[in-house]
Amino acid sequence: MMDIKELGNPTEFWEYFEKITKIPRCSGKEEKIREFIKNQAEMMSFESLVDNGGNLIIRIPSKSKAHNSKVILQCHMDMVCEKNEKTTHDFSKDSLKLLLVEKENKKWLTADGTTLGADNGVGIAYLLTLMNKIHRGELELGALDFLFTVDEEVGLVGAMNLDSSLVDGKYLLNLDSEDDNRFTIGCAGGINTIGKIKVEFVEISDNNRHLIPVKLSVSGLIGGHSGVDIHRGRANSLKILARILWKVNNTFSLENIYGFFYYFTS
Repeated sequence: MMDIKELGNPTEFWEYFEKITKIPRCSGKEEKIREFIKNQAEMMSFESLVDNGGNLIIRIPSKSKAHNSKVILQCHMDMVCEKNEKTTHDFSKDSLKLLLVEKENKKWLTADGTTLGADNGVGIAYLLTLMNKIHRGELELGALDFLFTVDEEVGLVGAMNLDSSLVDGKYLLNLDSEDDNRFTIGCAGGINTIGKIKVEFVEISDNNRHLIPVKLSVSGLIGGHSGVDIHRGRANSLKILARILWKVNNTFSLENIYGFFYYFTS
């Protein structure tokens, strides 16, 4: 039985994180986690706002006259919902199965057969812990806006559609970094590209019954994160398939019939 207190202080951070792992929050399905955060804020008498894009803003009034500039603390509510091939898990309703493991004399939290959602569940748990400490009077800080955005994992959708009139801080700190004890002051950014290719399908007829169907699959790759592992030279299944098809097409005449690739025999 996992004891969250083994993971360190403050224990309420881990308590919040454990609660978060029980709430469905795949990209595009952030309704329940947003309602949870909103209810927590209202229980502590903090104002909450939701814009048309589904982003949530929590207003934290100033507790200190020494801080004049409002700061925005931002994280995203969605997570990447992936599981191992043999894992039975429904991300729309099932709680994550947490595991506490020890590696190199350090305790680590992971999930059994699925993604953990620490990106950006850690940011959510951090802000909820901070909110709780401010409410209890343990911290005296200046005015804060807590910004929880939607659909970050599928293209920064929430941030791109944010109603900026609802936040007015001078500084914004994003709580979605990869390194501990370090501030990231810049990044490469992101871009969405949509490509359109005209595809003409050929019906199977007596004239091409001699075509031989070929199925290609790629498995056993290490995988990784596009941000922190991109420089490691790991293989990408889509690139591998594209290179194979490109080279084969230089030798054989490929046809795409109803989504299947065929090659002609001589």
